[in-house]
Amino acid sequence: MGVEAFAEVARLLFPDWHVTAVENVNFREPVKFYRDQPRTVRISAVFAIDEETGDLVARCQLIGTRTLPNRPEPQVTVHFTGQVRLTAEPAPTESEAAVVQDGQPFVAQESVYAIYFHGPRSR
Repeated sequence: MGVEAFAEVARLLFPDWHVTAVENVNFREPVKFYRDQPRTVRISAVFAIDEETGDLVARCQLIGTRTLPNRPEPQVTVHFTGQVRLTAEPAPTESEAAVVQDGQPFVAQESVYAIYFHGPRSR
Protein backbone atom coordinates (compact mmCIF):
# COMPACT_ATOMS: atom_id res chain seq x y z
CA MET A 1 0.00 0.00 0.00
CA GLY A 2 2.74 2.45 0.95
CA VAL A 3 4.87 1.78 -2.13
CA GLU A 4 1.88 2.23 -4.45
CA ALA A 5 0.99 5.46 -2.64
CA PHE A 6 4.54 6.74 -3.21
CA ALA A 7 4.23 6.16 -6.96
CA GLU A 8 0.80 7.78 -7.12
CA VAL A 9 1.93 10.89 -5.22
CA ALA A 10 5.04 11.26 -7.38
CA ARG A 11 2.92 11.24 -10.53
CA LEU A 12 0.40 13.78 -9.18
CA LEU A 13 2.72 16.70 -9.85
CA PHE A 14 4.31 15.18 -12.96
CA PRO A 15 1.52 13.28 -14.77
CA ASP A 16 3.41 13.19 -18.09
CA TRP A 17 6.44 11.47 -16.52
CA HIS A 18 6.71 7.69 -16.13
CA VAL A 19 7.45 5.71 -12.96
CA THR A 20 10.37 3.46 -13.85
CA ALA A 21 11.52 2.31 -10.41
CA VAL A 22 10.82 2.39 -6.71
CA GLU A 23 14.14 2.24 -4.89
CA ASN A 24 15.63 2.15 -1.40
CA VAL A 25 12.35 1.16 0.26
CA ASN A 26 12.64 0.94 4.02
CA PHE A 27 9.74 -0.56 5.98
CA ARG A 28 10.42 1.04 9.36
CA GLU A 29 7.19 0.58 11.33
CA PRO A 30 3.92 -1.14 10.44
CA VAL A 31 0.79 0.98 10.11
CA LYS A 32 -1.55 -0.30 12.81
CA PHE A 33 -5.22 0.40 13.30
CA TYR A 34 -6.23 0.45 16.96
CA ARG A 35 -9.67 -0.54 18.27
CA ASP A 36 -11.05 -0.59 14.70
CA GLN A 37 -10.67 3.20 14.54
CA PRO A 38 -9.88 5.03 11.29
CA ARG A 39 -6.33 6.22 10.90
CA THR A 40 -5.02 9.11 8.83
CA VAL A 41 -1.62 8.84 7.19
CA ARG A 42 0.08 11.27 4.86
CA ILE A 43 2.67 10.93 2.14
CA SER A 44 5.42 13.52 1.81
CA ALA A 45 7.57 13.76 -1.30
CA VAL A 46 10.65 15.89 -1.96
CA PHE A 47 11.71 16.04 -5.60
CA ALA A 48 15.21 16.38 -7.07
CA ILE A 49 16.84 15.82 -10.45
CA ASP A 50 19.40 13.00 -10.65
CA GLU A 51 22.37 14.84 -12.17
CA GLU A 52 23.78 11.66 -13.77
CA THR A 53 20.63 10.45 -15.54
CA GLY A 54 18.33 13.47 -15.71
CA ASP A 55 15.64 11.39 -13.99
CA LEU A 56 13.31 12.99 -11.49
CA VAL A 57 13.58 11.33 -8.07
CA ALA A 58 10.95 11.73 -5.35
CA ARG A 59 12.14 10.95 -1.81
CA CYS A 60 8.96 9.79 -0.09
CA GLN A 61 7.76 9.09 3.44
CA LEU A 62 4.53 7.59 4.76
CA ILE A 63 3.82 9.33 8.06
CA GLY A 64 1.18 8.47 10.65
CA THR A 65 0.00 10.65 13.51
CA ARG A 66 -2.12 9.52 16.43
CA THR A 67 -3.18 10.89 19.77
CA LEU A 68 -2.30 8.79 22.79
CA PRO A 69 -4.14 8.91 26.12
CA ASN A 70 -2.56 11.18 28.72
CA ARG A 71 -0.14 12.72 26.20
CA PRO A 72 -0.53 16.35 25.14
CA GLU A 73 1.43 15.96 21.89
CA PRO A 74 0.44 13.53 19.15
CA GLN A 75 2.79 10.66 18.30
CA VAL A 76 4.27 11.06 14.82
CA THR A 77 5.75 7.96 13.19
CA VAL A 78 7.56 7.57 9.85
CA HIS A 79 6.32 4.16 8.74
CA PHE A 80 7.90 3.72 5.27
CA THR A 81 10.48 5.60 3.23
CA GLY A 82 11.60 5.15 -0.36
CA GLN A 83 12.42 6.81 -3.65
CA VAL A 84 10.35 6.90 -6.82
CA ARG A 85 12.28 7.36 -10.06
CA LEU A 86 10.44 9.12 -12.91
CA THR A 87 11.61 9.48 -16.50
CA ALA A 88 10.37 11.72 -19.29
CA GLU A 89 10.09 8.73 -21.64
CA PRO A 90 8.68 5.32 -20.72
CA ALA A 91 11.24 2.61 -20.04
CA PRO A 92 11.51 -0.09 -22.69
CA THR A 93 9.71 -3.23 -21.63
CA GLU A 94 10.78 -6.81 -21.96
CA SER A 95 8.06 -9.30 -22.64
CA GLU A 96 7.99 -12.98 -21.96
CA ALA A 97 5.51 -15.39 -23.39
CA ALA A 98 2.77 -15.99 -20.83
CA VAL A 99 1.98 -19.53 -19.85
CA VAL A 100 -1.61 -20.18 -20.86
CA GLN A 101 -3.91 -22.92 -19.63
CA ASP A 102 -7.48 -23.18 -20.89
CA GLY A 103 -7.07 -19.82 -22.59
CA GLN A 104 -6.14 -18.01 -19.33
CA PRO A 105 -2.74 -16.89 -18.01
CA PHE A 106 -1.45 -19.52 -15.63
CA VAL A 107 1.32 -19.82 -13.06
CA ALA A 108 1.64 -23.14 -11.25
CA GLN A 109 1.39 -23.08 -7.45
CA GLU A 110 4.83 -24.68 -7.17
CA SER A 111 6.36 -21.80 -9.14
CA VAL A 112 4.93 -19.22 -6.76
CA TYR A 113 6.00 -21.03 -3.60
CA ALA A 114 9.49 -21.67 -4.97
CA ILE A 115 10.35 -18.00 -4.34
CA TYR A 116 8.91 -17.83 -0.80
CA PHE A 117 10.78 -19.23 2.17
CA HIS A 118 7.74 -20.68 3.95
CA GLY A 119 6.50 -22.96 1.18
CA PRO A 120 2.88 -23.97 0.78
CA ARG A 121 0.57 -23.93 3.76
CA SER A 122 -0.17 -27.43 5.04
CA ARG A 123 -3.80 -28.47 5.02
